[in-house]
Amino acid sequence: MNAVSTVTAAQQAVDYLGHPSQLAEAAIRFEEALNSARELKRHALAREIGHALMNLADRGMSMGNALEVLQEVLPNDTDSDKARSVLEMAQAYDVESENVLFKLGGLVLAALEHGGLTDLKDGALSTRNVEEQTHA
Repeated sequence: MNAVSTVTAAQQAVDYLGHPSQLAEAAIRFEEALNSARELKRHALAREIGHALMNLADRGMSMGNALEVLQEVLPNDTDSDKARSVLEMAQAYDVESENVLFKLGGLVLAALEHGGLTDLKDGALSTRNVEEQTHA
């Protein structure tokens, strides 16, 4: 038996042992996006996941760059100390977010491989699987 079952927003997100289930909570939180993704064919789903991961990575890099520029343009005076403190917290949060994205990217890609949606070899998508998925 799998640890996660279908839940609705009104139900508590728990696994079959009654423990809180992060997957069930995620399914509730992302219900609209999950329902949209379920309508995609296998190859389109894998492609959209890749696009979303890369888009998120690009956005994270842009945010990091913007925070660095902000740090450079803030004047070095006591009036800017509070702003610098907030900026340092934002930069630390940005780095942590990038680390979470890196881990999530690996987990999602591994899940795609385990689920047979793609075959990644040396960072390249296997052509054989693309052809098979197109007909799925």
